[in-house]
Amino acid sequence: MTCKEKRSAGKGRQERQIASVREKISFGLGDFAINGMFTFVSSYLLYFYTDSVRLGLEAAGVILFLGRMADAFICIIAGNVVDRVDTRFGKCRPFLMAGIFPMTVMMCVLFFMPDISDTKKLVYGCMSYVVFSVIYAFVNVPYSTMLSLVTTEKSERVSFNVYKNIGGNAGALFVTLFTLQMTDMLGGARNSGYLKTALLYAVFFLAGGMICVWNTKERKKKTMPGTRKECSWRESFRVAVKNRNWIIFIIIQFTGMLYMIIHNQGTFYYTKYYLECEKLNTVLLSLPPLLCVLCAFVLPILEKKIGMRKLLIYGHAIVGFSLIGTLAAGEYIGAVVACGVLTSLGWSIATGMIFVMLTRLIDWSESESGLRPQGFMTSWMTFFMKMGVAAAGYVVPKILEWGGYVAGSPAAGQAIQAIRMNFIWIPAILAFSMAVLAVTCRIPEDIDKKK
Repeated sequence: MTCKEKRSAGKGRQERQIASVREKISFGLGDFAINGMFTFVSSYLLYFYTDSVRLGLEAAGVILFLGRMADAFICIIAGNVVDRVDTRFGKCRPFLMAGIFPMTVMMCVLFFMPDISDTKKLVYGCMSYVVFSVIYAFVNVPYSTMLSLVTTEKSERVSFNVYKNIGGNAGALFVTLFTLQMTDMLGGARNSGYLKTALLYAVFFLAGGMICVWNTKERKKKTMPGTRKECSWRESFRVAVKNRNWIIFIIIQFTGMLYMIIHNQGTFYYTKYYLECEKLNTVLLSLPPLLCVLCAFVLPILEKKIGMRKLLIYGHAIVGFSLIGTLAAGEYIGAVVACGVLTSLGWSIATGMIFVMLTRLIDWSESESGLRPQGFMTSWMTFFMKMGVAAAGYVVPKILEWGGYVAGSPAAGQAIQAIRMNFIWIPAILAFSMAVLAVTCRIPEDIDKKK
């Protein structure tokens, strides 16, 4: 190929907004870092507080609730800021560039608890988690929004989403596979072991985030005739609320995060006190990210055959039925693991394409109104997802407290019922509810056909 032909081919790729595999891998490494940190904090912090630091359930619940509420509300501000920022580095990349290092530092601070009174531990925990959550929101919202900016080609967005899913779930799998082993290996006491593990993870997550910043390119979107790039908060709100399907969609995402975090946080207690096999926790927590990675390349094919709405319906329904299977499995570990595989498969199907769905909903709103509030719509979806995480951080310790759970003591009677409620009953009921709600949601490909 001559130089002229290479330039022509490069120009053609640019016009079609097709990215290289290297760029897509780099984009996925961004979610490796972000979702890896999220998984480490959301899955292990409660257990760290109750069984390592030995904070009371009420105090631990307050810390988790305040931190996650801060994350949720700052998401809205972050989305509003993203819509108004436009630099020579892009709209979203500057936030990742500035935020990834302090976020890794604060992740380490979260898993360090000084030897102070319980009251001071509560204050320290609340302050450190709120600061982490603020930084996390200003990294996560721009990163999620960036999927609508790296390309306008629908097939390319699906491709970017595949690498995003692989990267994010690889980060989660990395954490769930090694955390308990690393904490035991690196610290005689679990307290110091968690801190050293966090420091080790921080190196990997920082590297992943910086590679994403260096190699990912934001491409200017060609605006539709009559479309304005920027819109006020009031205009963004007006455009978004007219999109009924977006509203249903974010309700589904809120409830999905609520039940899955309840289930994940309940895993520690279920394996340790009900199954009496604490190491099984690593297996069960590693299944969701592992299945998500395996499903990443299959989901685009399924989406073309059955559509996104059916992916939501079938995914949440599979989760619900698999949890009923877990209930029937009782203490048979092999059956519990088999049901865990199905739970993870359902979760992978239900959530594997959500950011592609979101970008199509944003496109639909733009085609209807001439405005494109991408940061606003992304941040509000993220807000409701974080509210689900925050609510889970409050519900789990409250249910355990109701059951009379005491850290380190054998659980029996009502305490076992509380553990089973967190691990099985609440997630199952909510999963079935979301499968029903998804039936009423007209997913973007249906709207595209109508248009």
